[in-house]
Amino acid sequence: MENAVLVDEADQLAQSVTVTKKRAITAVYHHPEHDHLTWSGRGRTPVWVQQWLQTGKTVYDLPKY
Repeated sequence: MENAVLVDEADQLAQSVTVTKKRAITAVYHHPEHDHLTWSGRGRTPVWVQQWLQTGKTVYDLPKY
């Protein structure tokens, strides 16, 4: 009987959970020569941005959309 109560409680909790949809984050920066290489400015820094930074330039020097 106790298992049935736990299952009912789990069902109620599952029904009360609100699911949020993640929105696609638009790209902010793009590679100056290759427009298909983009970065939103969030998360892990792409290799091409790391290479750009190693040349002494800043993220703010990258072309923006």
